[in-house]
Amino acid sequence: LRGKRLLGIITLMHSQAGHFGGKSARLMEMTAESMALILENAQLHSQQQQLGQQSPQNYPVLSPTNKLTESSDNFSSLGIYIIYSKGNFLYVNPKMAEIFGYSFGELISLQSLLQVVAEDKRKFVDERITNCLQGQGKNLYFTFPGQCKDGSKINVEIYGSRTKLYGKLVIIGALRRLNK
Repeated sequence: LRGKRLLGIITLMHSQAGHFGGKSARLMEMTAESMALILENAQLHSQQQQLGQQSPQNYPVLSPTNKLTESSDNFSSLGIYIIYSKGNFLYVNPKMAEIFGYSFGELISLQSLLQVVAEDKRKFVDERITNCLQGQGKNLYFTFPGQCKDGSKINVEIYGSRTKLYGKLVIIGALRRLNK
């Protein structure tokens, strides 16, 4: 099920009665979430094809230029994240940790993105995340004072977009430091 829509039914059968136990049921539940995501993506792809939109394979290939090199340098300074709920981290890249002076393990173990936001701006950032996840805008874009592990403050710019990942609403985005 995806919302109120049935995507498919899977029936497990075995010649031996009682072959499938609790462990098998848990494995099927985990597998079903992935299958639902695949089916949903297949439906979206089919809809895209019906609308006659270009698939990524039809885009022109770019030749390397100095601008492309400059652009890739800019991308290398981005912290990438996936958050859910109240800013809880699902994923961060090592650069995101580096921006705030944490090790990767330390940052991913923080309860929330809010812990790297200056204390006086946490409510503001929390409201923006909550509004985005609740559908009051699909994207985030704002700047805020960040708080590093050592307590120092830095200005950061954040961008994110709400999407579904394994059936749950998340925000996937990038963050960069504005000043050094």
